[in-house]
This record gives sequence, structure tokens and C-alpha cells, in this order.
Amino acid sequence: MTTSAPSDGHPGPVGDAGTGWTGRRVVSVVLGSLLVVGAAGLASGGVGLVAVDQVARDADGFVMGPRHRLATDGFAITSEDAHLHTDGTLEMLPDAVVGDLRLSVEAVEGTEAFVGIAPAAEVRSYLAGVRHDTLLEVRGGDPVYRATPGGAPATPPTEQSFWAAEASGTEPELTWSLEEGDWTAVVMAADGSDGVAADVSAGAEIPVLRTAVTVLFVLAVLLVLLGAALIAVPVRSVSREDP
Repeated sequence: MTTSAPSDGHPGPVGDAGTGWTGRRVVSVVLGSLLVVGAAGLASGGVGLVAVDQVARDADGFVMGPRHRLATDGFAITSEDAHLHTDGTLEMLPDAVVGDLRLSVEAVEGTEAFVGIAPAAEVRSYLAGVRHDTLLEVRGGDPVYRATPGGAPATPPTEQSFWAAEASGTEPELTWSLEEGDWTAVVMAADGSDGVAADVSAGAEIPVLRTAVTVLFVLAVLLVLLGAALIAVPVRSVSREDP
């Protein structure tokens, strides 16, 4: 006749499935490590944005891009048309995200330059039959243009009334608030003569930049805390189980 060992009412351990580096603990450590790596990436992005904010932002609060030498033998250099149509949401976006835009021009050899932004249709009408270049892109630091043949404008740009924003001088700067519509930027000699050459940079206030920096750093901290917890809990449990 056999006798059974007394029981305390609790099942005994089954092998060592719940101790050591179980699958669940390994997964926790791996996930935690991935979160910490992700946090490092977010923090790095935040540092990059801080650098942009501190280095590229001018004294007036505009984040400016690099200057590029624009030149033409014609009478004007224009941008391609910018189509700003956002179904009415544009009015809510600029102040919070983009802010005002700025075009900064430095005329070459002390000549007086003109810079203006106007409805695209008005610019097309003004420059109809006028020899000018349209800036398509800047590739490897070199501007790429589309040339339009023609003659001289009938009147200089400073005598036109259709500009939404304009400035002239040896170092003119214009500031413009985004508006719905189709728009074109124009750089010319202030007197409307040919042979335009100027160093031009564009920028915007981008107030959302500093908010983005804060969000990235907060997310980085949260990911570090969560990742550290996912790593620490299984490591501590295994350490306690070791004899």
C-alpha cells in the first residue's frame, strides 16, 4: 500500500518555466532597448532642431535659408507660381505653423534691387513680352532657370501697384503673410534695367519649431523611462532568483 505526500493545497512548481530568462522577460528587455534607442533618435532630432533655431534664426525671429546668387541678362527673375489653396484652412495655419515669410536680397555691386510678391496673373501680365528667367530649382548650389525671350518692361517695377509686398534698395527685405491664391515672387533692378544679379535668401518665422523641440524632448524622456522599466523589471527578477 502506497501513501501520498501531504499537500498544502498549492500546486508544486512545474520545471523552471517561470524562472530565469523566460521568453516574456527576453521580449521585455528587447522592447525596452528598442524604446531607449528610439528615444535617442528623438533627442537627436530635437538637438538638430535646436541648432536650426539658434543658428538659422535671425535677429527678427526668421529662420533663413542659405543665400544663393541669382543672375540673368534679362530684366527679371521670377519664382514659379506658388498655389496656396487649402479650402479655407490657410487662415488658421500661418500664425501657428509658418508665420510670416521673408525674402532678403543683397544687390551685387551696390546697385539698387527690387523684390516683390504679387498675384501670379498680375506678374504674367506685367512681364508679358519681357525677357526674363524663371527659377525652377537650385541644384547642387547652382540655380536652374527657364528663359523667356522678349524686350524691356514698359515701366519699372516700383511704379506698379499690384504688389502684395515689395521692397527696394541695395539690401531690400520684404515680409509677407500667406494668403489664399496663386503668387509669384520677382527680383528685378529697381529701375527696370536688364542684367539682374543679387544674393537671395528666403525664410519664415516657423513658430511651431520650438514647440516641436519641446515635444521631441518630452517624448524622448517618456520613452527612456518606459524602456528603462521594461529592462529593469526582468533583470531585477532574474537577479533575485539567482542563489
